[in-house]
Amino acid sequence: MKKVLLIGNSGRNKTLNGQTIKVRLYRDLLIKEKINFIFIDLKDFSRKPLSTLRNIKKSIADCERIVLLTAQRGVKILIPFINACNKKYNRTFILPMIGINILHKYTDRLSETQNYSFFHDCDFGNVKPSKRDIRQLKKISYILPENETIKNVLIAFFKLKNVFVLQNFRDSNFSNLKSVNRNDSVKLLFLSRVAREKGVFELINVVRRICVYMPTITLDIYGEEYLKPGDIVLFNSLLCTNVRYMGPCKNESVIQTISNYDLFVFPTLYKGEGTPGVIAESFIAGVPILSSNFIQAKELMNNGIDSIIYEPPTEKKLEETLLDILNNKKYISLAKNVINTRKQYLYEYNRDKFLQYICGINLEREENK
Repeated sequence: MKKVLLIGNSGRNKTLNGQTIKVRLYRDLLIKEKINFIFIDLKDFSRKPLSTLRNIKKSIADCERIVLLTAQRGVKILIPFINACNKKYNRTFILPMIGINILHKYTDRLSETQNYSFFHDCDFGNVKPSKRDIRQLKKISYILPENETIKNVLIAFFKLKNVFVLQNFRDSNFSNLKSVNRNDSVKLLFLSRVAREKGVFELINVVRRICVYMPTITLDIYGEEYLKPGDIVLFNSLLCTNVRYMGPCKNESVIQTISNYDLFVFPTLYKGEGTPGVIAESFIAGVPILSSNFIQAKELMNNGIDSIIYEPPTEKKLEETLLDILNNKKYISLAKNVINTRKQYLYEYNRDKFLQYICGINLEREENK
């Protein structure tokens, strides 16, 4: 019998996102750890739903553990389907979450203020979980959010007892950390989807104003374009000597690319922001972060220690905060502290939990055999 059934969308040759990166990472780690597994790729699920579902049903019978890695649209269909198929076999069913995942259907309808209260105050007065969702989620053996904030919300909102944290880590042996930059010329980096809701226009405007009297500051923008036609024209018109668009960054080059910069800027305005993998990648690269205060920001970053978190959505606050970092060279002390943070985002730091929850291996028990 195969040890693990891994279900997820690898994206194949498409541009990678948080979902496909995590699916490929888990698949590669199962190979690395020599775990016997079956992989069902959901890349063709929308074109061949029935054959994919038949394949999942058949494979459940042949595996000890079921690991479902999919985004919000996938969980709506696949959680109840797997629970129904698994009723006969009672396999261990694991749901490692991608961002806020199963919560999207509830939080997407909330205002920004309500959204903030939902996650930070567990104020659920504006929305209630469906009884069907509660029943389905309670049948899962382990639900694995990527931080304590989401864990606490899941427990309180759905009244669950099967929720445990498994960090959004990376398997990287990168150690080529550059010396801390003590110069006045500072290289800023934006690496994410190039979209209006990611705050890219606010960042460009701020940097262009700063460069008038600090001409050695530069901003390089990496990422796939997700812009409307009018926004594409505006975006291209704002590029200049100090602000460059570098195109998409290959997944295998992300950490090395980030390491060439002094400060990673993440000015997201997206209220549904999950647990961005690029935060982990920036810390692994040894680069501090300037970030807007999205829902999980303070869970992922240590404000004032390895990062600076400001309150969006105004350009003025971003500009004030960035100027303070540049004028007082705060990026120097932040970079020194990142060295202590980076380890928690590495696979080796999270390996025991991965083997326990995903693979069903208790290392202490194995070592005592």
